[in-house]
Amino acid sequence: MRQRRTSDPVPSPRSLAGMSSALFSDPEVQTILSLIGDGVISTDGNGTILYFNPAAETMFGYSAAEVVGQPVELLMPQRFRDDHKLSAARFATSARPEPRLMGARRDVVGRRKSGEEFPLEATLSRQDLASGRLLTVVIRDINERKQREEEQQLIAGELAHRIRNLMTIVTSLVSLTACGSHDVDGFRDTLLARLMAISRANDALIAGAWRETQLRPLIDAELEPFRTPRTPIILEGPKVRVSAKIAIALGLVMHELATNAAKYGALSCAGGRVEVDWSLAPDGQVAIHWREREGPPVRPPVKAGFGTEMIRRTLAAQRGEASMHYNPAGFECGLRVPGGAA
Repeated sequence: MRQRRTSDPVPSPRSLAGMSSALFSDPEVQTILSLIGDGVISTDGNGTILYFNPAAETMFGYSAAEVVGQPVELLMPQRFRDDHKLSAARFATSARPEPRLMGARRDVVGRRKSGEEFPLEATLSRQDLASGRLLTVVIRDINERKQREEEQQLIAGELAHRIRNLMTIVTSLVSLTACGSHDVDGFRDTLLARLMAISRANDALIAGAWRETQLRPLIDAELEPFRTPRTPIILEGPKVRVSAKIAIALGLVMHELATNAAKYGALSCAGGRVEVDWSLAPDGQVAIHWREREGPPVRPPVKAGFGTEMIRRTLAAQRGEASMHYNPAGFECGLRVPGGAA
């Protein structure tokens, strides 16, 4: 069969359609094309669809009978059709075109029968037959791949955001700890303990995909190192969830309160106990009450310590607040932070 030269006149679409029909109706060719997972669409030089394989039917929602004889622009959004006609015409009439990937400089978008648009990857090739010029495009639906890429970009952005927030907290933590330390060993021990409090809060956040966590396991994890048979810690409250930022802030606050109680308060002597309860207010704020009982006599400080200052600053940064009460029955602390029902 003589190959048609580029300078030869383009034969009528009817003769090309007849030849392509005979080619694509061959049982062996049909079997091969039906096994291809990608969509395969062939058109004549004018863009009239001559062949539409089963994968293309699944991808676009059209049957072959519906699209054969129709312009290929039927399969793309209206806004791209004029540009595609010009681009396809240049490719069809160029001297010696190489197979090329469509959309090298822009996204390629397909349009399903339902009207839904989806991203695709398409490779276009041209065959010069005796009966005419045949354009074939192999199409792959990359919608899922695009979604995964977007999810990865979202995760990467979220991770960068979390790291920035964490570094801000750590920087503030180092500064406040340094102001309240009298020697290097004290600075090291206090800073490491506070960093471990952040670590425990992060562990609680992992179960919530770093977005939010339950309040009870968060508080429980922070106070567990301070529990002993002689110094019980009692937790009571409904199921409440808090955001990642609030969780880290509360983790630090619970650590500071427990450390203070272990040094000077109810957790410093046998028989002392700590009660922590919380409730959800109508305005969405979570009210948390820390109460120490059966501890040493309570004496109000002459001035607020660095631990107290850190608690207030940490919560204020998250639109929360803290109030301390040095009652004769035991030290109490009231906290309010944004939250929500589980």
